[in-house]
Amino acid sequence: MPAFPWQIERAEEEGVKMYPSLAPQEIEGKDGRVAGINFARVKSIELDAEGRIRPILAEGKGMAMDADAVIVAIGQTLDLSFLDGAKGLQVSKKRTIEVAPDTLATNLPGVFAGGDVVNVATVVEAIAAGKKAAISIDRYLRGVDLKQGRLPQAIQVVGVEEEKIPRFVERRERHKMPMLPLGERVCSTKEVGLGFVREVAIDEAERCLNCPVCGNCVLERAQMCYETATRLL
Repeated sequence: MPAFPWQIERAEEEGVKMYPSLAPQEIEGKDGRVAGINFARVKSIELDAEGRIRPILAEGKGMAMDADAVIVAIGQTLDLSFLDGAKGLQVSKKRTIEVAPDTLATNLPGVFAGGDVVNVATVVEAIAAGKKAAISIDRYLRGVDLKQGRLPQAIQVVGVEEEKIPRFVERRERHKMPMLPLGERVCSTKEVGLGFVREVAIDEAERCLNCPVCGNCVLERAQMCYETATRLL
């Protein structure tokens, strides 16, 4: 499932029972109400021609479960009703707005788009799209080329090998976030993470790796500057 391990762990801690590798097939009813749901077991998954997940069901008996309510939560859909006044705007088969990836420009002059209406992803990616679109809008209003100096750049993912970290660097573990008591979590809409006090928040922030200057550290030459070393995770 598209979830972080800590999200699954926290849900199970709060009493959520998970049954992976099942595909709902039929909702049963009795006297006009939901009575249960039948599942088939999923052997594997594959992607269809449009990139959507298609489960391959296993042969044999599936699984039935009694239920008095069923909440369908299988994904997100976009409400594009606000586009009624934008005639001619290109929309993909997935009902998302088509844009140029390097500028976020649509096929209509002066119209830019980003975030979930382009690609359902994360909040951080939506914020990045907002910044990219702002640059494009500024250039468009000033009559400057939208693409100049903005060619797509490959994302480089690097990792630090344990044996390259000097012995004088002390590993500082992540602070544990104070949580709302379990009994209050499952019956309210209060914020679960209570946040850090000032001193702990500062200490947690100082754990981050800081490489603003040369970058010639443990990633490449098995050495690092003292400032970076003292801030290493």
